[in-house]
Parts: sequence; C-alpha cells; structure tokens
Amino acid sequence: MAKSLASQSQGGAIARVDDFALPAELDSTHDATGLEIHGRFSIPYLVFAQPKAIDQWNLLIRTLGDVEDGDPILMFPEPTKPMKLSPLRFILAHSFQYWVTVDNSGKETGWFKEDGQGRKERILTALYVLLPDDIWPVTCTFRTTKCGAVFACVEEIKASMEPDWIKGGEAFALAVQACGRPSNRVVATVNVRGKTSAGGSAYKLAKATLAPTGAAEWKLLTKLTTSEKKEALDDMAKSYKDRVDYIRKQIK
Repeated sequence: MAKSLASQSQGGAIARVDDFALPAELDSTHDATGLEIHGRFSIPYLVFAQPKAIDQWNLLIRTLGDVEDGDPILMFPEPTKPMKLSPLRFILAHSFQYWVTVDNSGKETGWFKEDGQGRKERILTALYVLLPDDIWPVTCTFRTTKCGAVFACVEEIKASMEPDWIKGGEAFALAVQACGRPSNRVVATVNVRGKTSAGGSAYKLAKATLAPTGAAEWKLLTKLTTSEKKEALDDMAKSYKDRVDYIRKQIK
C-alpha cells in the first residue's frame, strides 16, 4: 500500500485515503473551524507522566523504569506494558478547550468556558497516535504549558483549508488530494522540554513541529478501517464524547 501511494504521489493525482465513515462524535465541528476546540472512559489512552499522579507514576516506574516528568506515555490494558513515546507523533481528530480551578492537591474544583483569574487551561483531545507501524485512536488532556502544541496543530489544520496552503510545496498539495478531512492533512511531532519561568519555577513545555501527512501516515490511516482499529476508534469516540458532555454540564 505504501509503495502504491508513494508512486501515485509522483505521478500527480492520487486517491483519497480517508473516505471511510467516522463515528458521529468525531465527524463534526473540528473540520469546519477547529478551534471550537471547543476522559477517560476507555483505553488505550495517552497521558503525560507526572509524579503527582502517584499510583500511575508508580506503575510507570515499575514497568518502564526510566520515566521523567512530562514524558508522553501510551497506556494499554494490562498486561500490556505502557509505551513511552519519544517523540510523540499524532494526527488531531477533535479537540475541546475549557478552563478549571484546582485545589492545593491538584483536584479540579470548577469548570469554565473562558479564561479568568486563577483558572488553568485544559484541552481534551481525540488523537490518532502514530507509531512506526501502527496507529491508535486515543484521548488525551493537554494541560497549561502543553496546550500550545494543540493550538499550533489546530491553526495548521485551519490553514490547510485555505487555497494558499498548497503553495507550501508538493507535499502540501498531495495531502489535500489524499485527505478530504482537513484534520488528516497535518501530522504533529511533539517534544516536551524542561523550562524555568521568570520566577524560577520549573515547568514542562510541549512544542509541536508540524508537517503535511504523507504516504506513511496515509497507510496508517487506512488501518482504521480494520475490525480491531474500528472497535478502538468507536471506543475512543464514545470516551471523548462522554467526557465532553460531562465537562459541558459542569461549566459555569
């Protein structure tokens, strides 16, 4: 499949790779405007490791050993071991933005539609995590200093809907031909790095490098039509929708 896609790309027009049905939860607003960017119900899912989540942190140390604060981790049902992703590569399917207040333990105590004093940003996402030879539909919540990676991805997806995007080169034009859904035209490679604020506090910053999807990503996207991945896609979509619905009910 990859060879035929690559050969097609050299010859001009290529076939669409994403003309398959999506669950209704995902086949909606994101492709229209994205940053109505605007749980976890099923696994696998994606987390950024943090020592404060003590039970999960202990599991990661026990199973992976070498784990640092902020590492992207793909979590699977037991007994499959978690997988550290370095770097994290994904296609953004959908996103929902909101803000929260938290107590001293980090527990969320209030949910809000807009930013305000004392509020912290959250972006709940539905992603296709890309591995060298596999793809996994997952949910992930990006928090505070990691949200910029999602913003950058959303902006690039929106740009791909404009006529001038294909002026970026042949790869951009081919991504538009191959992917009818704008969200499938952009692949994000995310690295997490330690930073220090002006006040001297350490934090983790997620930064995304963006590119048009190509033959390798298109081949992985077609796996979403297999029975195993279709079931995973349906589970992810339900998890994402349930979490969004819950947050919307809490928003003040």
